[in-house]
Amino acid sequence: MEEIYSDDALVEQIRIGDEKAAEELIRRYYTSVLRYCKRQCFNLEKAEDLTQETFLKLFKNLSGYKEKGKFKAYLYTIANHLCIDESRKMKDCSLENEEEIRDECDELRRIEDKSEIGYLLCG
Repeated sequence: MEEIYSDDALVEQIRIGDEKAAEELIRRYYTSVLRYCKRQCFNLEKAEDLTQETFLKLFKNLSGYKEKGKFKAYLYTIANHLCIDESRKMKDCSLENEEEIRDECDELRRIEDKSEIGYLLCG
């Protein structure tokens, strides 16, 4: 399938089950979506995951796309939302780790305090 087909024409072909059209759409946009995700999350492995998720979500929700010549914007909106969600997960994860580390430090301080008290009492 040559690039003579518009994005909207490829979408129509995908809706009727044309796998070659899906491959063409991925070929057309994979690198640029990957580059976009990489700029958002700064991690190539995560960017690759987000790019794959973008295309999976696109194909799963293709019925929600209205052909108005704005396919690229629709695709990038999906990628953007996934990157935002990932960013939120990273923030939540880092906050959880901070609390966990703080709790461990507090516990270590208590143990150190007890050992100092024991040292003072026995010494």
